[in-house]
Amino acid sequence: GAVQPSRLGQSGNRAINRAITQSTAQSFRLVADDNASVTSLELPGNQEFMLWPLTRQAAALRMLAPNTHVQRVVLTNLSLGDDVAGVLADVLRANTTLTSLNVEGNDLCEGGLCSIADALTGNAALLELKLAHQKRQIPTSVEIALATALETNTTLLKLGFAPRFGEYERSISRSLARNGELQRAELLRRAELELALEASDWGRAAHLAASEGDQQALRARRLAVATAAAHAAAHAVAQEQAAKLIAERAG
Repeated sequence: GAVQPSRLGQSGNRAINRAITQSTAQSFRLVADDNASVTSLELPGNQEFMLWPLTRQAAALRMLAPNTHVQRVVLTNLSLGDDVAGVLADVLRANTTLTSLNVEGNDLCEGGLCSIADALTGNAALLELKLAHQKRQIPTSVEIALATALETNTTLLKLGFAPRFGEYERSISRSLARNGELQRAELLRRAELELALEASDWGRAAHLAASEGDQQALRARRLAVATAAAHAAAHAVAQEQAAKLIAERAG
């Protein structure tokens, strides 16, 4: 059965703590290395992370900013304060891969929550943000900041936070519903673009290619089709010439 830490004594407990620390630190090293195998970072109530100095916590979380593989981050019940919230806001401004951030159950206050809300204006990747259950009541200024940010943010779909004032609740709900419609339209556009590319319908594909990435995909597909056609034509010519040569020799 599982070994109970309480029965190990101080030396055994220290060994367990070192193992946990190495595990947590290793997770951040993989994040820093942008390791493709790490697509989520989940530290709910992680005791070792909570014991790290604030500077180390901030430095570790800052590694998420340039990461291109982590999509989900869970930092619940870690007693995080506004200093760490500022780091997370910087991460949201820089990162283009993270789609879900959960910071529920912490000690984030007005300044930290507003900084995260403001960062949404420059973020086009996050789909889900959970902010509820902070140790202190979330002030109205945060509701205003979230409602304002979502007027221009067109990607967030889920917000784990219940506004207390109807005006801001309605504004946030309208923005999230609009973003949902935009996402559905984008998914439809991408599906139609893929069909057009498969059918070599270049005119239709050019009309649907809204981003630089789409246009690059269109150019690559056209080049691939043209290259394949050229190879097929050259092969046909070679076969025809070979057939003529064989016929001449036979005659």
